[in-house]
Amino acid sequence: MKAAVLHGRMDLRVEEVEKPAIGPEDVLVATKAVGICGSDLHLYRGTWTIETPRIIGHEMTGEVVEVGEKVSGWRTGARVAVEPVVSCGKCYWCKENTVNNYFCEEYYENVVGFFGLDGAFAEYVRVPSTCLYRVPDSLSYEEGALTEPLACALRGVDNIGIQSGDSVTVIGQGTLGLLFVQLARIGGASKIFALDVDEFKLKKAQELGADISIDPTKEDAPAMIKEHTNDRGSDVVIEAVGSIQTYEQSLQLARRGGRICLFGICPQGAMKVDAFEAYRKELRISWVFGSPRGTFRRS
Repeated sequence: MKAAVLHGRMDLRVEEVEKPAIGPEDVLVATKAVGICGSDLHLYRGTWTIETPRIIGHEMTGEVVEVGEKVSGWRTGARVAVEPVVSCGKCYWCKENTVNNYFCEEYYENVVGFFGLDGAFAEYVRVPSTCLYRVPDSLSYEEGALTEPLACALRGVDNIGIQSGDSVTVIGQGTLGLLFVQLARIGGASKIFALDVDEFKLKKAQELGADISIDPTKEDAPAMIKEHTNDRGSDVVIEAVGSIQTYEQSLQLARRGGRICLFGICPQGAMKVDAFEAYRKELRISWVFGSPRGTFRRS
């Protein structure tokens, strides 16, 4: 089969590789659609490192084409989305409902497209049957491939707690930023501000529910947000870029007593955060690590 294999930094090759052999509790899925995640770009650019060679990609849908002998509940032909993380199901992090099961000690051994398991930039993928969710006929495979990123966005909304009437600012209008705009609208936000430097993305954000679009390189974002929030600032700020500059910007845009979700994956290493500004405003700041227990099913 053909697969896109990562061999190292900026070294991704489309190659002929062996079709995966499945175990008794596995299924073989023929890939139908797969998204390119920001984390895939980190792997490609070398800002994150994993063991290579590795077939990457994890935002996928496909069709079951082979079923292991101990698998029940799945047949060939099923349309499925694949949850990429295989947690052990036995440790504290997996059993305790109030915490993130992605903290499982086995996380760094079993993640499709990252650790231990080859990913979805391939014609076929081997995954444990416990990772499958049915994709209804009403959804296309391409729409279904958004299940995983939407699940991550739902985790961010859970952590930050968007309430009816909140003003919400979303920094970055890529795929996840646009999902956050829609979730904020569904959650009852009174005013949604979309920030980006790309005119096309800003227009798309307004199509999907944003009230005011702002290019911070051309406009005074803090002043504009204060103008539309009775000089307070935004109740909620969601950072969906993953840069030190936008992390710092989120502190400026949040009102005193506001909430911030730092969703975008910041490059590994040191970063400068104005801790006094966060202290002075008494900000609540949360991060998001994947799409843990329950959010994938909800997505």
